[in-house]
Amino acid sequence: MTAAMPGRAQVLAALPGVLARHAPELDAAIVAERGYPAASVRRDREGLLADAARAATGADPAAGRAPLTGRNGGDRYLLCVLSYNIGYWALVPVLNCVLPGNHVRLRFPRGADRIAAAMLAVLHDLVGPDRVVVDDRPGRELARAAAEDPGCAGVCLYGSDRAGWGFRGAAEAGVVVVVEGPGNDPALVLPDAAPDVAARLTAMKYAYGSGQACVAPERILVARSRYAEVVDGLAAAAAELVVGDPADPRVDVGPILHTGVLARLREQLDDAVAHGAQVVTGKLDADGSARPTVVAGLTPAMRAMTEEVFGPVVYVAPVEDDDEAVELAAASSMGLSASVWGRRGAEAVAARLRGAPALEQVDAPVTGRFGLVSVNRPGTANSLHIPFGGYGRSGWVWRPDPGEPPTFWQGPKHLGRVFSR
Repeated sequence: MTAAMPGRAQVLAALPGVLARHAPELDAAIVAERGYPAASVRRDREGLLADAARAATGADPAAGRAPLTGRNGGDRYLLCVLSYNIGYWALVPVLNCVLPGNHVRLRFPRGADRIAAAMLAVLHDLVGPDRVVVDDRPGRELARAAAEDPGCAGVCLYGSDRAGWGFRGAAEAGVVVVVEGPGNDPALVLPDAAPDVAARLTAMKYAYGSGQACVAPERILVARSRYAEVVDGLAAAAAELVVGDPADPRVDVGPILHTGVLARLREQLDDAVAHGAQVVTGKLDADGSARPTVVAGLTPAMRAMTEEVFGPVVYVAPVEDDDEAVELAAASSMGLSASVWGRRGAEAVAARLRGAPALEQVDAPVTGRFGLVSVNRPGTANSLHIPFGGYGRSGWVWRPDPGEPPTFWQGPKHLGRVFSR
């Protein structure tokens, strides 16, 4: 018999103690299996705890709602697929899926056995051993099973947009499907941005996993009057970062262990240089060692303008005015997050980039808008109480529409509401 589901308040109250017990093993596992610096892993854990504390004082996004039911009206579960850059943040979508009362089958990324064991121990301590179980089948098999198994009520996938489209069949079969995809996040620096803007952007970039985060700034679009100053500031801030053994708590940037991520970063860099960009500082070695890299002279001809830059590289472009900054920000087919830095006019520029405050139904992926837009501060990450998500290739929701194709939605959402009724 399934044990009673602990209430949301009980789970949030228990989280600090549970993490304290499991943090030594989970921290060490993330450092070992992902190469993420111990300092960034600690920040990720502290960020989760801070978010949980805020969530505990606010309203439950799924209050008064019930868990989803399977298509057979009986037993049901959600399939939750986590991405390569797994960390403490990944507990957020899993808890948002399970807290309305759902059962979750959890697919961990490859090469994360220690992380999976430690994270599963955390979840079992929080919600019980029968609420979250591991499903280790390959992605294509999972997509087929989600479409065919009437007990699958929902899918939550963090990863590539290509993987997300693989679950279209499940959506057509009546499954609620949420896809959280990649980012190609711009930071717009206006003429009156604060003098320390370069240092603050560098801190944002390297806050988690040596820059391997979907909400880290990748394209820095700078008013021409501040361009040389900001490029120099980014290079100076990058030079101060400590590179080395990720287990060393003093280290800011560790190695890139994923060969595919490293290859794409190097290809993007080669492409930018071939199109006239200048590497101001930094280096990406074939063995995965990386020095924080600043590339000046970004143009729309370069791959980095439209592709996710998933690692320790930022690209910088000069812009003549706010209109050009907004145009270049919107040049990517991804629309997860953006930030605007300045005083006069910053809010107006942000409003030109910002999409709807919550999910909106659209006919097709929307480009030129971002789900998460901040002004003079880091943006929202995955949260237990704040909606998260974007536009374009950065994510969407398919909702069943009996007798019709599934409806398509984009924008920020709270998984607890999407996966409840």
